[in-house]
Amino acid sequence: MKGLKLPGLPKLAAREKLFAFLGGLMLALVVMDRLVISPWWRNTQQVRQDIKELSHQVATNRRLLSRSAEVSAKIEAYHDYLRSARTPEVEMSELVREVEALASQSGVTLGTVSPLPTTENWPYQEHAMDVQYNGTIEQSVRFVYLLESSKKLLRVQHASLALSKRGSDQLQGNMRLTSVAILSAKSTKNLLQ
Repeated sequence: MKGLKLPGLPKLAAREKLFAFLGGLMLALVVMDRLVISPWWRNTQQVRQDIKELSHQVATNRRLLSRSAEVSAKIEAYHDYLRSARTPEVEMSELVREVEALASQSGVTLGTVSPLPTTENWPYQEHAMDVQYNGTIEQSVRFVYLLESSKKLLRVQHASLALSKRGSDQLQGNMRLTSVAILSAKSTKNLLQ
């Protein structure tokens, strides 16, 4: 077998050769664009976008890391206020005792203390209660001040005051108090480390 003979290409004029060459070149450029250049360009653009996003994340993380000492110092400053949550009943009984002690210290007379359901919002439990009391304006202000500065993180959500009787300096007060406790001792330790 000597070889397969291919039919010969007709002789082309110079102009036809130029058009054939330009057509082949255009076809080669289109194939190169579709197979090599466009995918490379899209990949390059995606890499640039990823670099920009990662650079932004790195800048944010560096800013957060530079504040870690400040955050640790604040956590340490509030360490006395952090306490691990126990059962809702135990927490509520401690809070009621705290409210009674603060009422006695401020001079107000407690009426009723009504515990409300405990809500859990990880990483903390929130305890609420409605408190009714009687006292003068000075005693009421002192009571609210002692509640707000308590290490049990008591917070007055809303309150109302009204005169007990006309011409009397005694006020009747109602307020809703809330307090939070961290859900686990491990989370408190992790905050400090």
